[in-house]
Amino acid sequence: VFASTIVECPSNKACKGGKLPMPGTNSEDGICSAGNKGPLCDVCKAEYVRDYDGTCKACEDARRKPINIFFTVLVLLGFISLVLYFVRRKLRAGAGEDERTANNLSTSFS
Repeated sequence: VFASTIVECPSNKACKGGKLPMPGTNSEDGICSAGNKGPLCDVCKAEYVRDYDGTCKACEDARRKPINIFFTVLVLLGFISLVLYFVRRKLRAGAGEDERTANNLSTSFS
């Protein structure tokens, strides 16, 4: 039982192409990329998740992304805190100089 219509794969990376195996065999192993299965290789196998490019990635690869995002945000927050610390320190030092200048002026007029 072969189809009379040829349909293009929705994701070039999900389908590696090739000849279809004989009916009754596991067709997805021959024409789908690793992790993909089903009609048009459009379904992810167990323990795989769909990536932005239409391919299915192993779950452990997908679990690493939130950890990377967490550490990136942590580093950015640390950098912003450091910048704010130095800006605040500079402003306080500038305010102290203004007070000293005002005190010097008031004592010189006395």
